[in-house]
Amino acid sequence: MYDLHNLGWNDFQQLCLTITREILGQVVESFLDSSDGGRDGAFTGQWQPTGQENLSGPFVIQCKFTSRVNYVLKTSDLADEAEKAKKLVARGLCDSYVLMTNAGLSGSSAAKIKALFKAAGVKHIATFGSTWISQQILENKRLRMLVPRVYGLGDLSQIVDKHRGVRYPPSVLLGYKDAHEARIAREQGGQGEQFSWLERIRLRSGPIFVPDAVIDLGKLTVVCGENETGKSGLCKWLAGLSEPQFLERWVARPHTRGPDISVTCLTPFGRQEQRARVRANGQVEYWIDDTPVPLLPAPVRSLYLREYASQYCEPHDEPDDIAVIAERLGLTKGVVQNPVGVVDHSSDPGVRSLQVQEGGGRLRLYCDVEGTVPGLPFGQLSSSEQVTVMVRLAAAYANTLGRAAPTILLLDGGMVSLGAEKGQRTAEFLMRKEHRFQSLVVLLPGSPWPLPWQGWEFVRLVGEVGSVRIEQAAT
Repeated sequence: MYDLHNLGWNDFQQLCLTITREILGQVVESFLDSSDGGRDGAFTGQWQPTGQENLSGPFVIQCKFTSRVNYVLKTSDLADEAEKAKKLVARGLCDSYVLMTNAGLSGSSAAKIKALFKAAGVKHIATFGSTWISQQILENKRLRMLVPRVYGLGDLSQIVDKHRGVRYPPSVLLGYKDAHEARIAREQGGQGEQFSWLERIRLRSGPIFVPDAVIDLGKLTVVCGENETGKSGLCKWLAGLSEPQFLERWVARPHTRGPDISVTCLTPFGRQEQRARVRANGQVEYWIDDTPVPLLPAPVRSLYLREYASQYCEPHDEPDDIAVIAERLGLTKGVVQNPVGVVDHSSDPGVRSLQVQEGGGRLRLYCDVEGTVPGLPFGQLSSSEQVTVMVRLAAAYANTLGRAAPTILLLDGGMVSLGAEKGQRTAEFLMRKEHRFQSLVVLLPGSPWPLPWQGWEFVRLVGEVGSVRIEQAAT
């Protein structure tokens, strides 16, 4: 049922020890591969196999691997193991012997194997072949959850491909495969491990884009377009998956369609498509895959840095810094103060020494921003410096969300003010391996921005409202 012969002897040994822990309920001691002395694993205690007497004392677990397909184990394959078992018996280390193999076991061969080890002095022998092992993987949910760690991704792909939907639909199984393959690709590409991954946006219909436009998302996706090509609209529609008010504002006008957007997510539980559509009466309809639902129980999470134009204020005229940041990030004043401590304790040289102080009924955020006078309040920073601070705060918030749900940081406001050098540092920050979120950055044509590298996606929006096209080339 499963291609156990593709595992390799070390992975098969680890699988056997995991089965012993999970299925047989034993705490197993494993031994070094080069000096196991005839024991791949061992435990001491009691065990009652189904339909047999209660066994107690020292147990030895031995794993016998073969790379040959449909091979049936013979007693001659175990001559050396029987000699080692005899020595273990003499030392009081083996009353019972558990043999696990990915080879086939016929009734007659199992009887001969038991006789061989009985002659070596072993009191009780249990044999488990490839059919039994495959059945345990099939029937035990927790063991299947451990399969990716035990097998390694290549072997999981083999198992998924060969399963043929005996118990689960092939689409579900292949969704698991896609999720793990995408995870390995990100890790190998230096983009880090995430709980889940936003793979693709599909703009099914709406008042801005051509129908069924598709955007493939990277760790960092840059969206570039002239004014009124839907850059902010795209951000708001994505934000609307978790915050319906962003979608409810786009009530369909006569002879037009409201937004209809879906996002494909790869999670540890498989592939999932989340969809939202606005009707003419303002109702927001939701689907998970092709199933209508009253709401999305675990929606794509986002944090939306809105468009704004910063303006320098004299110290006596400065507004409440925390209130300004909260408004631009769509958070409350109470919540927006929480990421301050996270950023302050990070190793990021771009923003340091953050502290919130109250005075005159207002909350001021003081910080050191790389390249400017240290200790300035937020309101006296330049536009690009304010953006730098807010990106760090937004990232700290998004990192927390990304531990439990697919998360994207939507950077619509102020990114054009960064310039080439600060844009480079911001891009490097957003691409950090430890970040558990993706980012979408909005720019105007001609904006200074660093050259692309692996993991980026560049999207160009071209056309007029109602017929905007998506042009994309992966880097």
